[in-house]
Amino acid sequence: MPLTSSSGDWNIRKAKADDAEALVDLFNRLGHETDFMLFEPGERNITVEEEAKRLESWEAASSGVVFIASIGREIVGFVVGVGGTANRNRHSLHIAIGILQAFRPAGA
Repeated sequence: MPLTSSSGDWNIRKAKADDAEALVDLFNRLGHETDFMLFEPGERNITVEEEAKRLESWEAASSGVVFIASIGREIVGFVVGVGGTANRNRHSLHIAIGILQAFRPAGA
């Protein structure tokens, strides 16, 4: 889904296990840029392999999804949705959104 802004053409797509390294880097960059993410700098201790497995697990179980936003080849943001797994919260979805500071005013 391409969107155009002053920063260039945005592309939004579902993340794949191959995106794990770029996602881990993005999470770490966001942790240093803002106080609004759940994890503080250095607190998110996930490896590229663990992130790839998490993406594969969510895909297989249909319990979560990550969409990435990129401009050119650079991933500049994400949206993650994780569904409930218990009968009483299966209807709910927890959502987190992160966009690098340099690209926040560039909405379409």
